[in-house]
Amino acid sequence: MARTYYLALKIINTAVFAWLFTTFLLSIFDFNEVITTADNKYVIFAFFGAIKNVFSYLIYGGGLAIAFFCAYVTGGIYSNYMFEFIETFFERFLSSWFSIGTPSLGEIPQLMLDEVGVLFNDLYLFTFQLLILISVIYAIRAFFNSDPKNHLIALGSLIFMTVLPLMITGLKDMLGLFNVSIPNIDQMAATDPLNPSVFDIPVNDFFQFISSPVIVFAIISYIYLELAFQVNYTDIVTKPSLQRSDRLEAQLEILQ
Repeated sequence: MARTYYLALKIINTAVFAWLFTTFLLSIFDFNEVITTADNKYVIFAFFGAIKNVFSYLIYGGGLAIAFFCAYVTGGIYSNYMFEFIETFFERFLSSWFSIGTPSLGEIPQLMLDEVGVLFNDLYLFTFQLLILISVIYAIRAFFNSDPKNHLIALGSLIFMTVLPLMITGLKDMLGLFNVSIPNIDQMAATDPLNPSVFDIPVNDFFQFISSPVIVFAIISYIYLELAFQVNYTDIVTKPSLQRSDRLEAQLEILQ
């Protein structure tokens, strides 16, 4: 009977998380804003593509610099033939291994910095996808393991998805007070996945206040955590009794 009650609590707790998750996506967070980049590319592909380009610039530029250095050391500064041969070899042959074109050695640092800027913007959007995946994974894990840590991580990931855009916007506004503008921060702040209702909380009407998305989300979060601790308490209390019962049954079977 005790374990039936425990299982029922876990099912209810999982249902509450589903309610919480649905409320979050419908009323708090617009997940469509973080699926694609400003160029209408899927964030996950753009993110790993930017990583590939950064390493391509490093490898291509590093190889070109080493080749020029070796040519300079072995042939002297007036060995134009060696330098032309290296440029031709890299442009016509090695460049086909990469998708970055045939930049010159002087162009590579700026191109790599531009790609790093794109990488940070993609990482910002990709972070939201990781957080929502972590939330779902730990919510599933919480069903099989009653440790409240799993519930806290599942809920905390969703909450951090609302805090992160506010942090970026706050950083942009703070820098603006000092007339400082960082393009990457400005571009991150331009992507606002939070629903406008998050900032519109009617405090003059109790019923509108209690039914606003943020307050509903807070109430459901409290219920979810309260049930999580209740599930954990029930598991701690009933598990030793069941273990003793199993041991006694095993001993009785041996005696018989």
